[in-house]
Amino acid sequence: MTKIVVVGGGLGGLAAALFSARRGHEVVLLERDQGPPEGTADDDFERWERPGVPQARQSHNFLGLSCAVLSAEAPDVIEALLERGAMRTDVSVGGRGADPDAGELSLLCRRLVYEAVVRRSVARQPGVTIRADVAAVGLLTHRAHHAIPIALGVSTDAGDDVEADLVVDSSGRRSPVSTPSTSQMSPRTP
Repeated sequence: MTKIVVVGGGLGGLAAALFSARRGHEVVLLERDQGPPEGTADDDFERWERPGVPQARQSHNFLGLSCAVLSAEAPDVIEALLERGAMRTDVSVGGRGADPDAGELSLLCRRLVYEAVVRRSVARQPGVTIRADVAAVGLLTHRAHHAIPIALGVSTDAGDDVEADLVVDSSGRRSPVSTPSTSQMSPRTP
């Protein structure tokens, strides 16, 4: 079992956490925002504050590849999305209709509703710990003899370090962990 820390609870980070945990890995997901409110899909859309996601209040067309991956890896998530009001569509890129028989399902859904469904699935997944309201501020690294640094975890704004075998940075182009933190660690021994 690999211990993984995922930085960022957007769709990419949530997918990394969900799929990794379903393969038996231990995952800590760090997300600087609070989780979605309890309630309806309208509550997800109207009350969930996601300041780090400027396109959060827009409707999205989740195209064939993402839907095919979810259908294969997490059909329970597709089912939950449909229950929350996502609509199947034949809209596709390239000017042709999607072929559902070829796995080209496409879903129309408000971004916050889609993300809330995936996040709730991740929160229920054994092996995942979500730390909301905690931001990563830097990498914990080891650098041996001017070599490329090896990431051994992340430092958080809560003042603690989260050690991991693998760091997945899904925090976007302004990543806070793009450079090593002041915490330098010794390499772990097997």
